[in-house]
Amino acid sequence: PFSGEIMQVPTQFSALKYKGRPYYEWAREGIDIPRQPRPVTIYELKVLEKTAHSVRLFVRCSKGTYIRNLVEDIGESLGCGAHVAQLRRVAIGDFDAKQMITYETLEAMTPDERSNAIMPADELFAQTPVIVLGPAGAKRIVNGLPCQVESELAPGRCRVYWHEHFLGLGKLGEDGTLTVERLLNTQDVREQIA
Repeated sequence: PFSGEIMQVPTQFSALKYKGRPYYEWAREGIDIPRQPRPVTIYELKVLEKTAHSVRLFVRCSKGTYIRNLVEDIGESLGCGAHVAQLRRVAIGDFDAKQMITYETLEAMTPDERSNAIMPADELFAQTPVIVLGPAGAKRIVNGLPCQVESELAPGRCRVYWHEHFLGLGKLGEDGTLTVERLLNTQDVREQIA
């Protein structure tokens, strides 16, 4: 019952929104709001180790999966209850644990070492198509406004650039309209194209 596509009720402390506010804000006020089950996919679930009182699991899952909820659901189905004592992410997308560093290690680095250790934000979206805007389009996008683009790309999510500056993520519509999905801090770009 806990592999493949399953329905999962999000935690009341999630960042999902209800009436424009994150669930966790409602929960902190002691207000239990309705949460609808959502489909998530468990690609792999295996027991790595078990003792009399604990089990160590490996889970490979789709985005949107709440591991704490998964563990609670497994415990409920076994009739004994369960909770997460330790949670460690070992991969996300194309990035794995070999590319991760601890906060303490990062904090101990010099500014130059830190700069070299941190990947550029657009590397997270290396498989996402690219649109490079001219000054007029970039000006509209950094101000949160849509713009028209000439592109051979299929409609959908894309990385948006002005020259070599990664502005953020956009969504290309069927009609060639590019809208903002997520922007980085683009203050320096605003000043350059003003």
